[in-house]
Amino acid sequence: GKQWVSTEKFDLLDMPGVLWKKFDSKTTASNLAFIGSIKDDILNIEELALWLLEKLKKDYPGFLEKRYGISEEGTPLETLEAIAKARGCLKRGEELDYVKASGLIFDDFRGGKIGRITLEWAEQVKADEKDR
Repeated sequence: GKQWVSTEKFDLLDMPGVLWKKFDSKTTASNLAFIGSIKDDILNIEELALWLLEKLKKDYPGFLEKRYGISEEGTPLETLEAIAKARGCLKRGEELDYVKASGLIFDDFRGGKIGRITLEWAEQVKADEKDR
């Protein structure tokens, strides 16, 4: 929330949610979106969920299988479909609801229900800085 920080020389209003306009790294932007620092309603939540699933499958094998009772084999889209089926994310006519499944994945991720996960490692940050 908002809070005032006062000193003898100045008053500062500290407010959450202030980010720079442009990100030099797609990784930085994605990681901020994963944790909810960028509003979901301005993003393609399904595409973002596919990126997160790909990262989790690569860096944290077994976490998705344990949380959702699914196989992690296949593409991120196949994993999203398996999660949608396992959690009953369906529209009328038994069509899979990818938006609902994506939202569920982000709620679980941000709530720590998938597991303890680190999005950036020191080596990755250094590599991203070299690419700039």
